[in-house]
Amino acid sequence: MNLPLVPTRFPALHPEVLLLRAELDALRAEVTRLLAELDELVTVEQPYLLALFQARLGPWELEVLRLRCERLRLRRTIEQVQGALAQRKPWSLAAIETGLAEELATWATRIAEQARAIEQAQRALASTVPAASVAELRAVYLRLVRLLHPDLHPGLDEARVLLWHRVQEAFGRADLDELRGLEVLAQAGAAPPEPPSSIELLGRDRDRLRALMTGLLGKLEALRQSPPFDLRAELEDDARVEARRAALDAAAAELKAACAALGAHLATLTRRTDVRTPRPD
Repeated sequence: MNLPLVPTRFPALHPEVLLLRAELDALRAEVTRLLAELDELVTVEQPYLLALFQARLGPWELEVLRLRCERLRLRRTIEQVQGALAQRKPWSLAAIETGLAEELATWATRIAEQARAIEQAQRALASTVPAASVAELRAVYLRLVRLLHPDLHPGLDEARVLLWHRVQEAFGRADLDELRGLEVLAQAGAAPPEPPSSIELLGRDRDRLRALMTGLLGKLEALRQSPPFDLRAELEDDARVEARRAALDAAAAELKAACAALGAHLATLTRRTDVRTPRPD
């Protein structure tokens, strides 16, 4: 004998619980977006702007740096030659220059680092990611943030923490294929969400997400106002870049003139020989 099916009835949720759950869903979506935006600024935008700065202004900055180092080298050489002559001590220009090479090693390191930064920037900007790939990269990363970000999932187990680190590394490399694979792993290991049902627990979760959102908004605002993010408008404005280059060219011209004058003075001091010995009295 077939008994009639009786529809199963679940107890209705309290209206405040429903409102809190809806608010939590909206907060999670906004916090996820802010977390992804913050990560993109640090992982993607910051290296891009630093590369753009080096590519557009780095060679001019490097020339000024080299000339400042040369001016300092000439000044220190003249000081040491004049000091040796005043004290009637033997001196050798080659020995002075060898000693100054050690003294100016920090400058040489800065020049070499700046030159390498320019080369790396040119390579980085040459390997741009297609716009369609960038859009998918962001979409996949946003989903992974929702699945794995520690701020959204306190108490992640070690395996998922390691997975999150791999996600960040792949995002930094703009490796879309790896991010796709990591998304599959993240989805496979994700436990079904169990939203809290009590008003007290829902309220705590809401307050935590509100505080997190406020903190993220503050971080984003501070970050956008700090270098190199505050230079974006200038670096992407051809007229402002040309004005900055002109100012650097003017500074380089002044330094060249100063180096020429110092070089002429040093040549006068060392005209006869670069080894002087005191004459006997």
